[in-house]
Amino acid sequence: MAFVGFFAFRQKFRRSSFFRDLRKDFVFWGLVLFVLVFWLGLLWTEDLESGLRVCRRVSWALVVYVLCRGVFKGSEEGFLGVVGFVGGVGILDLLALGKFLGVGRASAFELPSVVLMNPIWFGNLSALGIYGALVLLLRSSGRSRFFWAFLLGLGVLGVVLANSRGPLLACIGAFFSAFVFRSKGAFPRKMLSLLLGVLLISIWTVPQIHQKFLQVLEEVKGFFEQGEVTTSIGGRLGMWSMCFEMFKRSPLLGIGTGDYELEIKRLVPLQWQGILEYNQPHSIYFYSLALHGILGIVALSVLFFVALKEFTTRAKHGDPLALFSSMVLIHYLVAGLTETLFKIHVLVVAFGFALGASRAHGKGELDV
Repeated sequence: MAFVGFFAFRQKFRRSSFFRDLRKDFVFWGLVLFVLVFWLGLLWTEDLESGLRVCRRVSWALVVYVLCRGVFKGSEEGFLGVVGFVGGVGILDLLALGKFLGVGRASAFELPSVVLMNPIWFGNLSALGIYGALVLLLRSSGRSRFFWAFLLGLGVLGVVLANSRGPLLACIGAFFSAFVFRSKGAFPRKMLSLLLGVLLISIWTVPQIHQKFLQVLEEVKGFFEQGEVTTSIGGRLGMWSMCFEMFKRSPLLGIGTGDYELEIKRLVPLQWQGILEYNQPHSIYFYSLALHGILGIVALSVLFFVALKEFTTRAKHGDPLALFSSMVLIHYLVAGLTETLFKIHVLVVAFGFALGASRAHGKGELDV
């Protein structure tokens, strides 16, 4: 099926400028490099089956990017893709809100309140919906602005209802970046300030969220003084220290794409056995460092560098889709500190979509 799809796709675009433009696309080549490192890592991995699963999942970012870039004919169709994405995320947020209010369950007003996935995944996906709703609100007029403002508010609620520190902090970072990336006059600073204020206030006014942030220093102290890895932060610090040990064993190429679980079982001390329940270290940076060493960190850095350079430049010239992609990239950079986002299928696909929709090919594309 993959081969049939590829040749059908190629036949559709072989007489167009699509492939010529793709060859000049630095974002495309950044994704190719990033994905290629994972496939190359199979050459020195022990657990080939696990490595193939990881490669297939990561490759979806490249596949979705190319499909979106080719299928969406110009910026208008790119916006239609974002409309569908924001609408889908909005439905999930609405269901989570209903659950929080007690619809379909015995008790109400309990956090986290999410549907279909765990809170970390849900919080990150809701944040991406916020960025999409923001750019749709930016270009809308009349009554439609109220609809996109409603979905934007639902997205903010979704992040809060997920009760997860990572997505909330990444969302705040992405909104701060919007002050820098937006073109002059493209979006009222008062609106961005309001959204930032709501997110920051939620940290102090929602008891469950406030308590989680207060626990950070205590959990860090518990790890360094007592080796405590049963807490959220302590467990991550323990996994990151194990990743650094893997890196020291093979600093240039890493341990191989499929060997994280094998290696951590070999390295983890007896008192840290609890961290073995996780199949990744909750960080895109330490994951790359462990699996592919310096090569992996370089590939990851190149991807984000070329993508941010492309989309922030376009955003400053007034391209709202590029603002969407820029905020998504900042979100992944921040949220990736404490979560392996490229190990989560829905977030891998969303990443490829967010970049690809902004690079829609054909007439109607914004030239800057």
